[in-house]
Amino acid sequence: MTIIFFPMNQEIIRRNLNDIKSSGILLEKILPNIYVNRYNIFSDIFIVSEKKGMYVHCMKHCIKGTGCVLYETTLSEKIPDIINKEFIEKLELKPIYISKKALISINTLREASNTLKKEELKIASEKIIQKINEGLFDNF
Repeated sequence: MTIIFFPMNQEIIRRNLNDIKSSGILLEKILPNIYVNRYNIFSDIFIVSEKKGMYVHCMKHCIKGTGCVLYETTLSEKIPDIINKEFIEKLELKPIYISKKALISINTLREASNTLKKEELKIASEKIIQKINEGLFDNF
């Protein structure tokens, strides 16, 4: 089987970055190394792994499967328990994956974990789903 990779659609990335700048992002630490958006757990997830971070942002208004982008970044400073938009904007975000089907960040993590073979993304999505099932987000 031959896998053909197409260059990432720059228009989707541009729209996604613009959406990050215009959104009210406030990420709260729910587990060691896992942060989710305080206002909408399905739009933003930030995962910390050693000196790297992975951030997925799903646009509010997207066409099915073209609104979620997974970014990778190098972390040089301590990560606070609450991450705001200004912190995200200071990071050098490098897009590594555009969702093909997912409309929400958790599904983007799963999709990217299968495509990019990054087990930490799958583990993070499973932990978030476990927290949802435990009712952690009932008061969000």
